[in-house]
Amino acid sequence: MNEAIDFSALNWVRQELGETLKQGRQFLEEYAEGAGDVASLHQCMACLHEARGPLRMVELLGADLLAMEMEEVVNDLIHDRIAVPEQAQEALMLAFLQLPDYLSRLRSGQPDVPDILLPSINELRAMRESEPLGESVLFHPDLMLPLPHVAFSADRSIPVADVQAIAKARRHHFQAGLLEWYRGAAGDAGLQQMHAVLAELQQASAYEQTARLWWLAAGLVEALLNRTLESTTYTRQLFGQVDRQIKQLIDVGETAFSDLVPEVLLRDLLFSLSRADDASGRIGEIRHVYGMDDPHGEAARDAALGSVTGGEAARAGELRGHDRSGGCQWHTGRGCAACPRHAGQRPGWRRVATDDSCRWHGCRTGGPGRTA
Repeated sequence: MNEAIDFSALNWVRQELGETLKQGRQFLEEYAEGAGDVASLHQCMACLHEARGPLRMVELLGADLLAMEMEEVVNDLIHDRIAVPEQAQEALMLAFLQLPDYLSRLRSGQPDVPDILLPSINELRAMRESEPLGESVLFHPDLMLPLPHVAFSADRSIPVADVQAIAKARRHHFQAGLLEWYRGAAGDAGLQQMHAVLAELQQASAYEQTARLWWLAAGLVEALLNRTLESTTYTRQLFGQVDRQIKQLIDVGETAFSDLVPEVLLRDLLFSLSRADDASGRIGEIRHVYGMDDPHGEAARDAALGSVTGGEAARAGELRGHDRSGGCQWHTGRGCAACPRHAGQRPGWRRVATDDSCRWHGCRTGGPGRTA
């Protein structure tokens, strides 16, 4: 879905972007190792802020969101608003590793799969005690793609019915079906009633964006009728919003309404449809128009996840081990040993580990400067 990446622009900024992220990571290391003070965090935050410019320029929304969350966590570290600073430092370091690996994939011509960054984004949000983000936040389809002729035709040979009048006459039928579905009545009568109203509104629409809304909403009803999508609080909320759009159409008329169709609702309807394991009827048309029926899509996502997490793990191992030949043992879980690089920098900086729980600059139980 996110294929419109300007690779020439990405190649143009990649060296500067890579250097900026490297400097930001080094400033974080200085602070975590005790070689720097809060000024190092200010410099780290400045690097992240600077990196977001090129990311926005090449429209890498997932990478930009990750950099933004990193910047927010650093800012909260500066102002002492993080409950467990050591865990936040670790989450930041791993994000500093993941982001360059992610960009390297894109530079090699791999597809942009931003949702693989979501676990890191939500890990950082957890450090600030913020609610996790759902996958839809990274879902940005092109909402202006032309609709197929079966969904909308600008050169109709038959005069278009007055969609505003239809909305006035049929809204209560939609609401009755919605209420029956909400109440969990036996059978599909409620959903079928909703579908009939949405199909009628779509057929009568004189503007493509208006038809798009009813087309997508009708497709979502079909997914529920076909049992290829589960009825959830989220889907119920979506149809509550659809009902309010019918009301707005009644109030302002289609000409004005066509400019007011909320993009966020279109996006959320599409995101729900992307989760439906169905390719029939409207759902098949929708999936084809928006590129959701790519048989290689899931494979691309798995490959992206493997390449990013694999590179991250390898480089995280390098950071944790420093120079393995130099005798650093604390990361291996082979007992209690002082890390030579950190010896003398922070009194009592030691690791007690009997398993793999000891993590970058702090174990899960004791943390820096403590023994478990």
